[in-house]
Amino acid sequence: MKGFDEMTKRKPILATLALACTIPLVGFAADPPKRGPDGRGDGRQGNIGPNRGGPGGDWRDREKELSKEFEKFCEAHAPKRWAELKDPTNNNKPRMFSMLWKFRQLKSLEKTDLELYKIQVSQIESEDAEYGTLVELKKAQQKATATTEQLDKLKAQLRDQAPLSVELRLKEKGLRIERLAKLLDAERKATENDKQNQPKLIETRFAQMLEDGPDFFNPKPPSRRDNDGERGGANNAPTPPPNNGAQAFPDIR
Repeated sequence: MKGFDEMTKRKPILATLALACTIPLVGFAADPPKRGPDGRGDGRQGNIGPNRGGPGGDWRDREKELSKEFEKFCEAHAPKRWAELKDPTNNNKPRMFSMLWKFRQLKSLEKTDLELYKIQVSQIESEDAEYGTLVELKKAQQKATATTEQLDKLKAQLRDQAPLSVELRLKEKGLRIERLAKLLDAERKATENDKQNQPKLIETRFAQMLEDGPDFFNPKPPSRRDNDGERGGANNAPTPPPNNGAQAFPDIR
């Protein structure tokens, strides 16, 4: 049943292509956690509230070592944003938790896609510079003593910083398109090969339906054997690879 298995294993590739094409340049927005009638969760996603060890928990208590890496990273790559977030007079805990969560994704990306990781780190640095200028401009605009010359100078500085951020975003987009083009080309070739073997695929599918019965169409969690490509039912495609394309720090714009 190799022919049918090959078609089944390519389902994650098509899913990856469809998913990657929907990624915006500005970042991504994850679906909010579902809540039960009591507002504390639906019982299926684990502990997600403050101080419960989930994404919403206190990061200092939950993962001290990670928090040290997080602080070191922010000081090196987003110092202006970090200075504001760690200010105890500001209520920045929700944003802090969000940034830490994105930092975890960035660390994972560093292991799986170093080229994309470096681009996103450069984006963080560029956007942090823009953020710092915007903070200075806002403060200056609120001062009655601010002169037009001072405001124009800050605006010119912001204007000079903008091209780098745009260039980095386009660089990331170009990298994604290049990779997607290769995936799409490979999928086209594989599909043409399947068309040449269509009679064999029909017989393979027929034989497997007889073997599995109605379970052929029932969703089944993929086993290690399934993911190794030894088996491929209608719903037994391996789990698609994680999407590493999300911008690391969407709060740093």
